[in-house]
Amino acid sequence: MGRTSSPPPTNTDKSCFHLKQGLIVLSLAIYSATALHFVGGKLWGKIFWENMPKFGSHKEYRLNAGFVQSAPPGRHTDGGGLYLVVDKSGARRWLLRLTIRGTGRRRDYGLGSARLVSLADARRKALEYRGLAASGKDPVLEREWRASQTMTFKKAAEEYHKLFILEHGKNGKHKDQWISTLQTYAYRDIGNLSVDDITARQISAVLTPIWNTKRVTAT
Repeated sequence: MGRTSSPPPTNTDKSCFHLKQGLIVLSLAIYSATALHFVGGKLWGKIFWENMPKFGSHKEYRLNAGFVQSAPPGRHTDGGGLYLVVDKSGARRWLLRLTIRGTGRRRDYGLGSARLVSLADARRKALEYRGLAASGKDPVLEREWRASQTMTFKKAAEEYHKLFILEHGKNGKHKDQWISTLQTYAYRDIGNLSVDDITARQISAVLTPIWNTKRVTAT
């Protein structure tokens, strides 16, 4: 008995075959793309962003910590409106120039002494202020409002003085000296700062000038 031959494929069979092939190829392509996404995503993302054009005419982060300490008198830009201002006396302070969105007003904001506020902290504060200005808020008014809602070093010291030193202290002279010492040596630099934001660097900056000359006061 002879072998029966299969009927020749129809156009429908050919279409189904090509459709299956196409689905297989498509599945492999999706699988490969997914694998590349997870395995090589970081690499390709890095290449992509490194080759993206940099917009803006102002280069930021021009200064470094060493220059902050040795900069000559003048105004030295870090970019983005942040300046290190050095007086002829050698005093150094941070200044930020911003335009508040919606008002067109350009204002200068003091960000503190460079002796107390590091370059990194000045940049972080400048970034925060830029965000507020971009949303139409005045950073100074916003800071004052926040200060009214938070416990500052000055408020905490006065509360402690009232509740513990005045109420339970035995030495009348010591009661007055306790608060007057803080008013003289600490309030200027950290009095209006939130107790949560005060850093070890800022405390050291308050104590260092009087550590050797007024050791009892400093301790």
